[in-house]
Amino acid sequence: MVHQENTHDYLGMFMSHDVENQKVMIDMRKYMRKYIHDCVQEFQDHDIDEKLHLVNTPATIHLFKTRNVEKISQRKSKIFHSAVAKLLFVAKRARPDILLAVSFLTTWVHDPDSDDWRKLI
Repeated sequence: MVHQENTHDYLGMFMSHDVENQKVMIDMRKYMRKYIHDCVQEFQDHDIDEKLHLVNTPATIHLFKTRNVEKISQRKSKIFHSAVAKLLFVAKRARPDILLAVSFLTTWVHDPDSDDWRKLI
């Protein structure tokens, strides 16, 4: 695709070219904020029982431990899938520090259980 302008919006990246100063700026904050905000908002909008909380890293010691626990509801399963997909986009583009945990959660998007739900939160 050929553009004749100095600004482009491509795959979540807003690129601008300053011809005079010979600089290129790539800004992804708009999309990253939107996806992170959407994930948090999704939990708040559905009156989820568990509250979000701050952690130093999403890849805590319990991440890879699995247990046989009850499956979550269809509604929570859809929220889980959507949130993991958005976080995967964020992790691949701007937050590689959460990529390990999000990649692990992608393996459970088709059949998440309550343990996977807690890991997402």
